[in-house]
Amino acid sequence: MTPKIYPFIRMGMAILVILSLPVIALGNVQPVQAAVASGYSEYFIPGSAYQLRNILLDNDGGLTGNNLHNVITISVAGDNTTIYYDHWENGYGTGNTGNDESYTASRGTVLTFISDVPANIDRSGLDDCIGSTFPAGGTGGLATRCYDGRDRIFVVGGAVSVAQAFWPTSVGTVYASAWEIYPIKPYQNQYTIPVGQDLYPAYPDFQNVYLLVQATQDATDITVNNPGGAGLSTTLDRGQVTQLYDINAGTTVVANHPVQVQFIVGRQNQQWDSRSHTAVPSSLWDTKYYSPVPSYGTGATYVNLYIYNPTGSDLVINYEDGLGSGSFTLPPNSTRSYQAMVGRYMPDDSGVYLEAADGSTKFWAIGEYDTGSAVRNWGFSLIPANTLTSQYVVSWAPGFSPVGPFNDCTGAPPAGNCINGSPVYVTPTQDNTTIFVDFFPADGVADQTFTLNRIQVQKITDPITAPHPYDNTGMHIWATAPFAIVWGEDAQFAGTGNPYIDAGYTILPLNKEWIDIVVNLEKTANPDLVPSAIGQTTQFTLGIDVGTYGLNDVVVTDTMPDGWGYVTGSTTITLPGGGTITGLAADPSISGQDLTWSGFPGSLDMGPNEILTIVFSARLDVVPTTDFSINEATVSGT
Repeated sequence: MTPKIYPFIRMGMAILVILSLPVIALGNVQPVQAAVASGYSEYFIPGSAYQLRNILLDNDGGLTGNNLHNVITISVAGDNTTIYYDHWENGYGTGNTGNDESYTASRGTVLTFISDVPANIDRSGLDDCIGSTFPAGGTGGLATRCYDGRDRIFVVGGAVSVAQAFWPTSVGTVYASAWEIYPIKPYQNQYTIPVGQDLYPAYPDFQNVYLLVQATQDATDITVNNPGGAGLSTTLDRGQVTQLYDINAGTTVVANHPVQVQFIVGRQNQQWDSRSHTAVPSSLWDTKYYSPVPSYGTGATYVNLYIYNPTGSDLVINYEDGLGSGSFTLPPNSTRSYQAMVGRYMPDDSGVYLEAADGSTKFWAIGEYDTGSAVRNWGFSLIPANTLTSQYVVSWAPGFSPVGPFNDCTGAPPAGNCINGSPVYVTPTQDNTTIFVDFFPADGVADQTFTLNRIQVQKITDPITAPHPYDNTGMHIWATAPFAIVWGEDAQFAGTGNPYIDAGYTILPLNKEWIDIVVNLEKTANPDLVPSAIGQTTQFTLGIDVGTYGLNDVVVTDTMPDGWGYVTGSTTITLPGGGTITGLAADPSISGQDLTWSGFPGSLDMGPNEILTIVFSARLDVVPTTDFSINEATVSGT
């Protein structure tokens, strides 16, 4: 047996700290090369409660009651991260100023903001959240209406994961929707919707299709072109949302500023049949996709993908799933289902890989769970393979609804009669990928590990662990290679009615391209495979680079795992500008397992786009007794 050493970059934090997690593993696993930056990110919550309820009412006229249960969840990936929550009712602030609520959060924190919103009236222009008190936890203010969509979230420091879920309180979670919320940086000016009502009845899921478009800047001119149907043109200010019913496949959204786009699909008056999706901007589409959600054939619950060819020519798609591989041809400017093209739905025990055969044509696809049925209906969006990363934090992801009149889970699990009906699905992009799961509250220590080959699927559910029994919210999941990840209801576990949740969504990667970077850390090990014997050494390289803001008073700390020790005199520091410090003068201060470099000449201040490199060696002093140990490193500054 040989311990494998591979670096794993974790998170960034406010004022600013970023952590690195190399994992030292026993066995032949591949090294991770990953990074997550610290910086600034901004989010807008799409759709007002009034708009969302009207869509659900239009889709199913049997809806009664006025209240919409709205949930906004933020899972925090790093210490000292500050979240500013900004309600639309009294106008938006700028950056971290002019906000209504603020929270300083640590790694593993989950912030949940809930309203049971009277959604039968349009509250545009109202200011009835002004002057309210918002205590920690997001339960303050006029809780019946303040967390009702259109709000703005600004984050300083580390990465976060944001999701929204909603359902009519009179119906419960059998009519639930959920979607991932991107930070505004990847928003674009153009979107194309791959499905529409013209696909019905061949594809029953799309009898009704509704579009939502949200502006992130004032004076945003928006044009929606709906082929074969009515379009719209309008001008919105920041945070405002417009909607269009009855859209067809190939509908485009064009704006003069970046916008956020969601769409909801459903069947008319079919026992609360709806599915929700977040749109990927057309310019970010890719030539490759992975889907991690399998069917469950025992209960005849099938998953189908709907693949869109945006070009004026035939497009050949190569596919691979657990049952085989091949290719099919999409006609020009058209959408076809995986089942129609391949002759089968998603397999019961594998994911699916799609690739443009020419290697260059970009396309898009979405997925529908329990396709053609209202029993466990939900949707998800495939995201480009080039955006997938090797680590994620999970936002709102309970195993059943913890609230509402339909919750028949009498007593805390396992005394109650509910189980975790909504797992997290993962599938890797490389063979022999080891995946680590850290349940809430995430502390950086893996609670589960498993190894998968490419397009194999693992369903992950939180066991009975307080304070979130049977709740996947707040999970931290990382791996030795990039992977795709989705949360949603599963027929293998969930019953057919309330309090199980007919919803799901794609969990977004902690992608450094999607935030305004202040500091970024890359960490590598050489060699990344060493014999399991006392005295073996490996050399770590820490590369710290800053964005356009600069970073003052830089301090770097590396915490060696138990059984590893620092090799005296092994450090070489390369300063911004090229100067070096070597030998004993470069040694860190040592406290237990913590190595800290802080006494740089002039109390190191780094200017925009400058780089600091620290190379040092560590020695195995005690043979590990467990399969994996985790090594944490940080860089901090102001």
